[in-house]
Amino acid sequence: MNTSPPINILLVEDNQADARLVELLLLEVGFPFQMRMAGTLAEGLAHLADVTWVTDIVLLDVRLPDCDGLDGIAHVLELNPNLPVVVLTGNDDESFAVKAVKKGAQDYLVKGQGDGVLMSRAIRYAIERKKAESKLHLAAAVFDAASEGILVVDMQDRVSTANPAFLELTGYSMDELAGQKPSFMRKDMNSPTLLNEINAKVDGRGSWAGEVTCEHKERGTFHAWVSVSAVRDPDGHRTDTVFVLRDITERKRAEDTIWHQANFDALTDLPNRTLFSDRLAEAITRARRTHKKVVVMFIDLDRFKWVNDTLGHHAGDELLKLAAARLVDATRASDTVARQGGDEFTIIVDEVDEARNAEIVARKILSELAEPFTVAGNEVFISGSIGLTVFPEDGDTVTDLLMNADTAMYQAKESGRNAYRFFTPEMNSDAFERITLEGDLRGAIENDSLSLWYQPVVDLTRNEIAHVEALMRWEHAERGMVSPALFVPLAEETGMISEIGLWALRAACTQIASWRATNFPPFRVAVNLSARQFHDPGFARKVLDILDETGADPTWLSLDLNEELMNGDTSQIEETLRQIREKGVQFSLDDFGTGYSSLSHLRRLAVDILKIDKSIVAGMTSDSGDATLVETIVAMGHSMGATIIAEGVETLEQLNLLTDQGCDLAQGFLFGRPVKAEELLDECARSLKQAAEVKPKPKPKT
Repeated sequence: MNTSPPINILLVEDNQADARLVELLLLEVGFPFQMRMAGTLAEGLAHLADVTWVTDIVLLDVRLPDCDGLDGIAHVLELNPNLPVVVLTGNDDESFAVKAVKKGAQDYLVKGQGDGVLMSRAIRYAIERKKAESKLHLAAAVFDAASEGILVVDMQDRVSTANPAFLELTGYSMDELAGQKPSFMRKDMNSPTLLNEINAKVDGRGSWAGEVTCEHKERGTFHAWVSVSAVRDPDGHRTDTVFVLRDITERKRAEDTIWHQANFDALTDLPNRTLFSDRLAEAITRARRTHKKVVVMFIDLDRFKWVNDTLGHHAGDELLKLAAARLVDATRASDTVARQGGDEFTIIVDEVDEARNAEIVARKILSELAEPFTVAGNEVFISGSIGLTVFPEDGDTVTDLLMNADTAMYQAKESGRNAYRFFTPEMNSDAFERITLEGDLRGAIENDSLSLWYQPVVDLTRNEIAHVEALMRWEHAERGMVSPALFVPLAEETGMISEIGLWALRAACTQIASWRATNFPPFRVAVNLSARQFHDPGFARKVLDILDETGADPTWLSLDLNEELMNGDTSQIEETLRQIREKGVQFSLDDFGTGYSSLSHLRRLAVDILKIDKSIVAGMTSDSGDATLVETIVAMGHSMGATIIAEGVETLEQLNLLTDQGCDLAQGFLFGRPVKAEELLDECARSLKQAAEVKPKPKPKT
């Protein structure tokens, strides 16, 4: 399917049959176009003058009632010099073609010769050639207008000519410069030392270049890079000297800017981690001399990721700037507030007598961050988690203090957020535990110690197993079963989730192929995807390769997306989904109702299944708002042709409500728990038995 935007064609042709033939030839080859027709040149010019129609190209018959020959080209170009014109003629004569091009036409077509392919190619080439010509003319004009200042001096060391850029640079007119010595550019150009240096190099290697402080006639000095070159006659004798000036005043200013950019955060204009480390080292040196303390704070913004994912990166950036301003307001002018990166900030509270004095600052920061922010027209609420560490008690180097403050910050976050914690040595053991678990997880990936378990999904209408969901499990050699709630976030944070996700996909596809080979009931298997995994380059190709390598039937596979994953380049997301969906793979939107999904976005992505988050299902029996939300999701999903799955169904009361509201499928402990692949058939049988026992009775008719 051709998705190119249509080309607006103005066809000026008095012969209706010829005009219709042009239209049919283009339609025959699927050329994207919109066409206006005119029977006379006057009508054609009227169309060109119509501001509601933007013509891309004119197809012009040279035999018109009101214009003979090639004169019509001039009339068209008079109205729009940048418009490509292709002449239509019955005369297959090369000399005619030359005349047409000289008049300004891009090409000519002989009526009755060629086909739609030739005609469409001629139209496209004409448009592209005209664009190229326009670009060349524009480039030449820009070059002339933006060229460096050029001054030509004769053998008598007198100015003979200068270009407009030079006159603009120096503020002089050509009348004022003619016959003058070039020393007017700089007073010390008369100095024997500089003149001798220039002449020696120009006479020797033919050029000299250096930085010169020049003088504008009225605005004072400016910095310029001056290149001096010799112009020689055929015998090698110098006839003229050319000075080329480039104003580098901005470069001088840029040097200061570059330093600022290297040491300050571009978004918030706070010191960055480099400058922060330098200032912390200076603060430590001062504290050693004055026997004072230095407190380092490490601050992480709670719920920032939610704002960034739901409202977009622009809103996230706006929030970071607003939060940075509040941090500055909450501290002293002598303190350093810096951005480490992402949503992490650090603060140096310098020269304090008691570390506890910093608690006042920490409490003030928490109070400031807890106040609502207005971001992208929305009122949002965040909080802060703050870790504090003290020099010299907790460390005496920049690295140690930053690391300890970071560790304390994680403790504050784990304590419930919107809190601060001072570093204690015991925290290092918790950090070590986390590092150990990370290493064990890497080992589990390498040693193939992870496994997939499967949980049935029941069709509430047919009382049959419709799907199974593949859930990751990790049986640690020493710890036993490690909760996914513990190791999945760790995998997300460390970037291992992409590797684990591909492993899970391959394992599920291998299992699908194995089940199919043994005549296992055709259950569609749902596999969870992370946002990081989905947005990895070439993800669609990886999925298709795994399907090919394992021999799995794509129609048995469903990929679970989450709402976080859907935030990004919509066109790229749609393309990835399209490539995979073409093979028969379904897509479901997991944990629906807990995030932010635009309805139009959902319709474009056309997911096959919406999964209602278990937190909403859990609350629907006690919270009318959750019950209403479920009803809304079911109605909305059905309107888009999606199947609705309720997750986390654990009670008969929940099941009754879901059935009444038209939910299609359900999954949860009420029907069955996740089991190993070899136990799935037995678990499915138990699930169906349980589903039959708890199936709601039809409501009595009233």
